[in-house]
Amino acid sequence: LGVAWVTSAVLGLGVLSVKDRYEASARIYIDTQSVLKPLMAGLAFQPNIEQQLSMLARTLISRPNIEVLRASPEVGWDNAASQDNPTRREAEVESLMKAIKMAPGGAGTNSYSISYRDIDPQRAQRVVAQLVKMFVSSSSDNKRKDSQDARQFIEEEIREHEAKLVASEERL
Repeated sequence: LGVAWVTSAVLGLGVLSVKDRYEASARIYIDTQSVLKPLMAGLAFQPNIEQQLSMLARTLISRPNIEVLRASPEVGWDNAASQDNPTRREAEVESLMKAIKMAPGGAGTNSYSISYRDIDPQRAQRVVAQLVKMFVSSSSDNKRKDSQDARQFIEEEIREHEAKLVASEERL
């Protein structure tokens, strides 16, 4: 009985010494219906949207983006302490890259789940919010590019049909 009391006291102190960890997560729905997909149906090679989203997710948690995230004042990292110490900054970036989890929401669901654990609940929430903001901005940049590509494609088709129409009118 004495051994059980001593063991429970030691384990209780061990549990009390472990810091609380808070997890923030967000689920993002992604519309995979590209602007180009309906226009290019049956005409040309169609890009695989799922591969593009997977690549977008991988680039979101790449080293340059994580360094930008860590340096962001919205996240609240102590940048002054690691400014002079590149090894500490490197270790922080590495730990951030390992701690951020980004996973697909499931087969055919078009969603991604972003999660991050930290001992500071506000920082965990801010990190996930910044990641969502980065994801949405990079996704909107891709949508903008798709819209521009669609516009160019349509204008090119109009020019080709105009040329065919002019040629057929001249023949007539």
